Amino acid sequence: PDKRPEVVLGILPLSHAYQQTLGLFTPLALGSKIVFLKINNSIELLESIKKFKVTVIPLVPRVMELLYSSITRKVKNKNVRNLFALLASQSRFLPRLIRRRLFFFVHNEIGNTLTTLVSGGSPLSKKIDYFFQGLGYKVMVGYGLSECSPIVSAHFGQFRKAGEVGKPLPGIQINLSLDGEVMVSGENVFLGYWPDISFENSLATGDLAEKTKNGSIVLKGRNKNL
Repeated sequence: PDKRPEVVLGILPLSHAYQQTLGLFTPLALGSKIVFLKINNSIELLESIKKFKVTVIPLVPRVMELLYSSITRKVKNKNVRNLFALLASQSRFLPRLIRRRLFFFVHNEIGNTLTTLVSGGSPLSKKIDYFFQGLGYKVMVGYGLSECSPIVSAHFGQFRKAGEVGKPLPGIQINLSLDGEVMVSGENVFLGYWPDISFENSLATGDLAEKTKNGSIVLKGRNKNL
């Protein structure tokens, strides 16, 4: 029998290039189903995951933080809650099937079909990243800008440093300036801002980073707040 298609839940505005790419065009190209929420709150989110058997959600760290709070606040005792969060984070080294069975009560609450969370738009904290990995979810992270169509790099593995966003996608080059600013070049980079369309060199992103030995990008902050 054919594999059932992925069901992608769209919770971000379609005016965002990130949502258009990962929540619309990519799922359509892969033959996936897409579910769009009319109301964006935690109750509607959980109901939709169960009702439509959602498997993948592209989201931003803020939504993952809300999910984290929604899960952990069900444990009333603060000490037990902290122990639960620590146990979940430390469990990320176990085989994923074991993790999902160990935390079956969370998956029953959220929806057993959900397997993958894709985070982008801003840095994902180590605490949130490790927590959801420990619960048995596959957590992917990426880095990009609207001016870069929008994805620049992605990390699909589950073992990464805090702030690590993976290697550049094919056809994209990333260099670091002398002060560590991320400079992006490639056909994905826009031509420039209207009306002064004269963009020719690498796009200075304003993001500061360093590279690992294997060429993966680790974000360290920003040099300007724009």
